[in-house]
Amino acid sequence: MTDLPPGWTSVRLGEVSLSVEKIEPKELGRPNFRYVDIGSIDGGRQLIANVESVAVEDAPSRARQLIKSGDTVFSTVRPYLKKIGYVSDELDGEIASTGFCVLRPDSCLNSRYLFHLSYSSGFLDQVLPKQRGVSYPAVRPVDVFDVEIPLPPLAEQGRIVVALEGDLSRLDFGIEAVKKSRERLRLWTNALLSQALQGSYHEADELPSGWEWSTVGDLADVGTGMTPLRSRQDYYADGIIPWVTSALVNKPFIGEVQQYVTEKAIEETSLKIWPKGTLVVAMYGEGKTRGRSSELLIDATMNQACAAIVLKSHYENRRPWVKLALEANYSRMRRLASGGVQPNLNLSLVRSIRIPLPPPAEQGRILQDVNEARSRQARLNQALVLAEIRGAKLRDSLLRDAFAGRLLPQDPTDEPVSELLAQIKAEQTSQAKPKRTRRTTPKESPSATRTEWPDAGRTPVNYEQEELL
Repeated sequence: MTDLPPGWTSVRLGEVSLSVEKIEPKELGRPNFRYVDIGSIDGGRQLIANVESVAVEDAPSRARQLIKSGDTVFSTVRPYLKKIGYVSDELDGEIASTGFCVLRPDSCLNSRYLFHLSYSSGFLDQVLPKQRGVSYPAVRPVDVFDVEIPLPPLAEQGRIVVALEGDLSRLDFGIEAVKKSRERLRLWTNALLSQALQGSYHEADELPSGWEWSTVGDLADVGTGMTPLRSRQDYYADGIIPWVTSALVNKPFIGEVQQYVTEKAIEETSLKIWPKGTLVVAMYGEGKTRGRSSELLIDATMNQACAAIVLKSHYENRRPWVKLALEANYSRMRRLASGGVQPNLNLSLVRSIRIPLPPPAEQGRILQDVNEARSRQARLNQALVLAEIRGAKLRDSLLRDAFAGRLLPQDPTDEPVSELLAQIKAEQTSQAKPKRTRRTTPKESPSATRTEWPDAGRTPVNYEQEELL
């Protein structure tokens, strides 16, 4: 690490960190404790946000690290998710998962300085290349403690924290305002669709003069697809016929697919090729997929999770209107779904969806108004997305400048940190105990000395899901 300001130095994190006590929850002497696991961390804000109370007899096997106020917990599992948090006073003396590397600064390192440093790109760029594993890529504690960090004089660390947290607070306020604006824009778009289609869909609704009710089944032929046997490689290998799954329905148009089937699959199964312009509804799928609708820009087959809607020839002019109605009807279609743990739509329910039909001239006017409004919405949303991106880049710049000594002017009267390090080392040497045979197990109670990290070489492989740590 070069080009540091006068009075600064660079050190390995392990050289300025204290050891952390491993403990059995029953040693706390109380029936319950607050458990900080990886699922407790909001990785977007680097915040310990959700800590549950756990009975000692129900303690997870990984509840072993006694944490103190001022510690930073750094998840060694998937460190790119930035599951990093600062331990507040209210969590002093509680327990954290062994899925964390607990960073406890010694007397020459400001705890808040270390916390902000730990999620900066300069820190993570040294950690992430050391990940091991595929399903749950992880690093070892020793990999974290090997990171070389910039160390300013202690007084300057404090000034950096005050300035940095003030700037980050203002930046976070602005980013949150942008996110709220995007959400309001989304709600406005939904309201626009509902208004365009004259509100909700109930039998008692009175439509404007010239309008009439119809159903998807009256306006279109409705079908679905299937999944050819995966064991039949000749149904998939070198296939050229697009095969649509419900995951693709989250976009307004489907022009590209990730999977293809062969002509043999078409010949030997019930798969059907649906024409360009077919409307597609996801009858089931993960998350918010169920009830979403889209339109084919290509001829394609599809699986059984999708409903294909092909407008009858004399209703072809109604296709953009039906697509708009399906989109506006998203929430109702989700409510129509039946089933237990994962409710699904079916072809009968899709056919029964009711559509209010305006006169053709009014339909054209409404569609034009909606398209113009959507264009404005897309431009606004793009501007907000760019504002979020700029905010994230500005955050990185603030952190980079802070830890390079460019955020504030240096005070030449500050004691160089090298002198403080030398003083601490001298004190440790004078207090050193006679050398003894090295233990094979860690000390029960760590004193305020530099840690030997007895389990620092451990690689946290085969971890449970993050939420279980």
